[in-house]
Amino acid sequence: SSACTDRVATRLSLRPSTGSASSYLGLVSMLTLLWTRLRHAVPPSKLNYVSHVANGFAVLGSMSDDMLYLRSFMIAATSCNMSYNFLQPKPLMTPVYWGGFFLCAHSVQIVRILREKSDVTMSQREHDLYEHHFMPYGFTPRHFLALMGANASRA
Repeated sequence: SSACTDRVATRLSLRPSTGSASSYLGLVSMLTLLWTRLRHAVPPSKLNYVSHVANGFAVLGSMSDDMLYLRSFMIAATSCNMSYNFLQPKPLMTPVYWGGFFLCAHSVQIVRILREKSDVTMSQREHDLYEHHFMPYGFTPRHFLALMGANASRA
């Protein structure tokens, strides 16, 4: 099995990348090499520290009042947990896959938060209406403009 892996790795490193299949195999080869290096760099006896760091990030996130910080800390915690599960002597792939799902979910929510915080443009009339009648009730400027747009499409 080891000789076969060595032959495949040798063949992959000598073959030029011309198509999507060889690009995919090159990526797999590169990730396999990275995984092997990480496994040798982090012995199993030290993997518990990765889990402690992950839980530290999760605690920091849960203590945060800001949703952007919470999501950012949860991305860091999830990344550490994925590493912990992937670097086990026998990798635990199901938690790694779920971690990837949560990583994507947190990333999408961060994009939504950043988009919500971006500047919007209002006319003076819209600004006055928003400030006096919508802002006191917790509406964001973007949500207010969405309501105004929905109302305009009905008229």
